[in-house]
Amino acid sequence: MCISHFLPDMLTNRKSAFVALLTLALLTICATYAEAQETTLTLRHAVELAQKKSASAVIADTDQKIAENSVEQIRGLFLPQVNVGAGIGYSRGFPLTLEGSAPSLFNLNSQQSVLNTSLLSSMRAAKSDAKAAAMNADEKKSQIALDTCLVYLELVKLTMSHQSLVQLEGAAARVEKVSQERFSAGVDSQADLSRARLISARARLALVQEQGKTDALRQRLAQLAGLSMGQIVVDAKSVPALPESAQDDDVAAKAVATSNSLKSLQEHTVALELRAQAEHRAMLPTFDFAAQYAVLANYQHYQDYFARPFMRNNVTAGVVIRLPIFNFAQKARAETADLESLRAKKEVEVAKQQVSNETLRLKNSVRQLAAARDVARLEAEVATADADAMVTRMESSQATQRDLESARLVEVQKKAALIDAQFELDQVRLQLMQATGGLGTWFNSGPQ
Repeated sequence: MCISHFLPDMLTNRKSAFVALLTLALLTICATYAEAQETTLTLRHAVELAQKKSASAVIADTDQKIAENSVEQIRGLFLPQVNVGAGIGYSRGFPLTLEGSAPSLFNLNSQQSVLNTSLLSSMRAAKSDAKAAAMNADEKKSQIALDTCLVYLELVKLTMSHQSLVQLEGAAARVEKVSQERFSAGVDSQADLSRARLISARARLALVQEQGKTDALRQRLAQLAGLSMGQIVVDAKSVPALPESAQDDDVAAKAVATSNSLKSLQEHTVALELRAQAEHRAMLPTFDFAAQYAVLANYQHYQDYFARPFMRNNVTAGVVIRLPIFNFAQKARAETADLESLRAKKEVEVAKQQVSNETLRLKNSVRQLAAARDVARLEAEVATADADAMVTRMESSQATQRDLESARLVEVQKKAALIDAQFELDQVRLQLMQATGGLGTWFNSGPQ
């Protein structure tokens, strides 16, 4: 059989296979894109991303590394510092020096501190500053976690209240419709119709405001987590249950003991004390080791001015001793450092009082908001019971359709108020947990 008989079939099969592969690739890309856009972001993952990618977290980590490098800078002064170079020049007459050294074809200088109590105190102060920077970074990351949790919970709350607002708008629209019909029939006045229209307009405004707030919160969460707004889909199930606050615990003392900001401030106070010590020790003797090697040129005519034979290779090594006798400026700097250390100690006391007072305020706010939440829950239950009772009254012709729609409107409003009251309580609970060091344990208990 001729091969030309199979050639058209082979070409057709190849084209079909190519089209199938291309279609499969496009479908895979679209599915991947859709999956990336619709990936649910859990609370725990959002906090983890924010603590790594947010600008505040990066700045805190950078400050910590800068403080750690300061320790290495001071430690390096106790190690040999070697410089290699040359001081090539021409001299006429007695050979003078260039920057304190004879002109040379090649020179090597080495210097290191052997005994310097002031530098030792400065290095200890730098270590304390490094610890303070690490604690400050932990405090900033804790604040980032709190901000992320608050934004996430508010997004969840808006998602939950959206349906209530839609129901509120529907109930308000039905009240407006009934009032319009009663006004047309001459039963209601123009004032009654205007009030119904006002209620409906407020419901529509609440929906518009909710959408704007949702967009702003999604953008804020995207900025914190380093994602695009299209990837922000919150999951209410990923939020762990908030524990009830123990009212008999001494939360103020616990907050003072666990506050990273206070620990950072205390370490900074230690650093200031050590710096004041370093300023005082700057009046004590210091011992440095120094060495120099130089290769001198023959054309400098050193042999014309020195009795001994000229030597091209020269070495100098020894200990440099400094003993400050009169240094009134250094004395003033030491006294200033003492005053700065004293001020820092008092600032720590003030900060402890502020942390304690703020924690007590949060504790009292939790009590008040919990009571307000209970009131809102009872009001919602009463509104639901009134709406159900209105249905019975309407069936027995003791109430009108407008009365029923008004009762349903009140019910939706009370349920929305309950959601708001619960969110306000949760906000303060999160702030109290962050102040007492329990926020990390809480959000880490949720799903990844």
